[in-house]
Amino acid sequence: MLKFLSCGLVISALAITASKAGPFDVAPSLPEGTGFALPPTAAPQKPDPWKGLTLGTDVFAISGLGKGTRSGFGAEGFIGYDQAFDNHVLLGLRGSAGYLPGIVQGGPAGYNFGMLDAKLGYNMGRLTPWVALGGGIAKASPLAATTPNVGTSLNSLFADSQKGATFTRASAGFDYALTNNLTVGMSVGVLQFHGNGLDPATPPP
Repeated sequence: MLKFLSCGLVISALAITASKAGPFDVAPSLPEGTGFALPPTAAPQKPDPWKGLTLGTDVFAISGLGKGTRSGFGAEGFIGYDQAFDNHVLLGLRGSAGYLPGIVQGGPAGYNFGMLDAKLGYNMGRLTPWVALGGGIAKASPLAATTPNVGTSLNSLFADSQKGATFTRASAGFDYALTNNLTVGMSVGVLQFHGNGLDPATPPP
């Protein structure tokens, strides 16, 4: 948003009265009742309670490593909060939920997940590079999600009685602010599952 600052120029007239003592013996004086107009005082700005709050969606591709794995697409919805400091360092916290494709052939088609990430970034104006580390829980889904849904993923996580598996994720990327309210970004990351040493998409022995 552009803000314009207008300045008023106040011109005051000074009446100069000459003394009979000499041509350079003069003293300025103000007519009775003359005063100076003070510039208007700007009203203090109230802090924006929504500043730092982030909402959005991510679409991503996942590829398994090794034989017997496959690739697929997933999506997540997230909500988070970013705190920027005067030295341009940015700290953030983000919670997300969504759908991951199954990457093991012969295993479930995919699984629902929820996770929490901590982010460290550096604000360079509209561009903010960052790194993040997080963890979460995933539960295998019997059917592939044609349209990933955050509500469905959350319901599956808390309502499903299966144990599920924990995982961690390390990622790095950048955000670019197209406008003050719209940001796009790109990142890469590594995901590691820890459920009894097995990927939740791996069928039990």
